[in-house]
Amino acid sequence: MCEVYTPEFKRIAVGVDGSAYSFKALEVACRMAKLFNAEIVQAIHVVPTRLPYAASSALPEAHYLDFLREMGKEALNCAERIASKHEVSLEKVLLEGDPVEELAKHVQESRVDLLVLGRRGLGKESQPGVGSVSLAVASNVECSLLIVH
Repeated sequence: MCEVYTPEFKRIAVGVDGSAYSFKALEVACRMAKLFNAEIVQAIHVVPTRLPYAASSALPEAHYLDFLREMGKEALNCAERIASKHEVSLEKVLLEGDPVEELAKHVQESRVDLLVLGRRGLGKESQPGVGSVSLAVASNVECSLLIVH
């Protein structure tokens, strides 16, 4: 017999890195939150702390990480403004570490039903298709995943 699956996306999370794709993903998540009457919508930003990011800056590592934290807070504040235009209450989450690992861990711990990501982040768009973080997260989460193009 064929059964119809009716998803219940009550807990929705969106990866927000400040890129246009991440804000587009947030717009979609806000619409889905209203459609599914979601209880929680989270915008998650992960400050990358791996040395290659920090070492590539002319700033000392500690100052560079402070700069990345401020950029993350600004991305989340922008996300909050977008969500408010949709009349969606947004929980802002700022994490630090490896973006793939931290996103996957947070999604698991928060029991997220749906994770929404932009197809690319702030990295260089050298190839068409899905970016490395979105692709890696897709392999590391157990919840439903929507990648927005």
